[in-house]
Amino acid sequence: MAWRHVLAAALLASPSGAWEVPDSLYFTGQGTTAVIAAGTVPADGSRFACAGCHGADGQGKAEGATTIPPVTWDALTAPTGLRPAYDATSFARAVQSGVGPDGRALSAGMPRYMLDDAQLTGLIESLKQLQAIDRKAFGPRDLRVTADVNDPRLRGFADAARAFNDQGGAYGRSVAIVKEGDALALDDVTGAALGVLAATSEALLFDHIVADGHRRIRWQTALSSAERDFHLRQRGLLHGDGARVVLWTRGSAAPPPPETVDILYADLAVAAPSLGAMLERSVTVYLASPDAAVLDAALRDPQPISYVEGYLSGLALGAALTAAGRSAGQEALRRRLQDKTVAFPISVLRIGD
Repeated sequence: MAWRHVLAAALLASPSGAWEVPDSLYFTGQGTTAVIAAGTVPADGSRFACAGCHGADGQGKAEGATTIPPVTWDALTAPTGLRPAYDATSFARAVQSGVGPDGRALSAGMPRYMLDDAQLTGLIESLKQLQAIDRKAFGPRDLRVTADVNDPRLRGFADAARAFNDQGGAYGRSVAIVKEGDALALDDVTGAALGVLAATSEALLFDHIVADGHRRIRWQTALSSAERDFHLRQRGLLHGDGARVVLWTRGSAAPPPPETVDILYADLAVAAPSLGAMLERSVTVYLASPDAAVLDAALRDPQPISYVEGYLSGLALGAALTAAGRSAGQEALRRRLQDKTVAFPISVLRIGD
C-alpha cells in the first residue's frame, strides 16, 4: 500500500499509541473528492490523504526530483523565497483550484479537493496541530514506549533500552517504558523495524559466505525456487539441495536438520531455539547478532525468538532516534526505523568449531 495514497493503520496501528492515525481529514481524506490528473479526473479522497505525501508530521519530503513542501500551518503562513505567505483564503484556493498565493499554478501532481467551508476550517485546524501530534510520545528528556506487560518481547526490548540509556541515549534523551499515556506502542516499533533488521542480517551473512569462498549453498527460505536462485545468482552463488553449507534467514519454512549441516550461517532472530542442537552435532555456526551477550540472554529466556525480536526492536529504536536528529518527531523516527542506510550494530559471530 503506497504512502502516496493513504497513511495506513498498518504503520500507525495502536489504538492508543502515538502512531495512531488521527481521525481528521488530513490523515484520512474521508468524505472528500480529490480531483487528479491536473484537475480532470475525480477520485475518492481517502485514496489521496494529505499525509500520504506530506507526511504525518507535515514536513514534506523529496521523491526523486520532486520536492513535496511542508504544510504545517506555521510553514504555510511564513513567506519563502518562492512564494508569499498563505492565509485562509489563499489556502482554500490552493486546495480547491491548485493556485498558489502568488497566482501561479501549483504542481499538477497535487490533487485538488472539493471541500466545503467546514471541511476547510477543520483541515486548517489539523495543520495547526501537526507538530504537537508528531511529538506526543516525546517528553523533555525521553521517548516513551508502552507494551502489554505480558508481551514476551518486552524483556528483550527493556534490556536493549537499558543498554541504550546506559550509553547516554541520544542528545540527552533516553527511552522510557511506561504503562499508559502518550507513547509509541511496542507493536508499532517492532513492525517498523524488524523487516529492515532482517535485511541487514541477511546481507551481512551473504557477504560472509562469499568472503569464506563458498559457492554452492543450501538456503533455507520461504522464497520460491525461482526467486531464491535469482537472489543467489546476484551474489555469484548456487543452490544445492544436498549442500552442507546452509543459510537460514527470516521467512524460512523450517529449521534445517542438524545432521545435514556442517556450517550454518543464520539470523539470530530465527535460529536461537535451534542453536543447542546444532552445537551438539559440532556444527560451526556464523550468527548475525548484536553481540554474544544478547545470544546468552536469548538462550536463557523461555521464549528466545520473542526476546530477540524485542531486543532488536530496542536496538533499532535507539539507532533511529540517534540518526533522526535532536529535534526529530515521530514521523522522522518512523522513517529512520525503515531506512536501510541507518547503521545498526549487528555483526556476524562465529560459534562452535
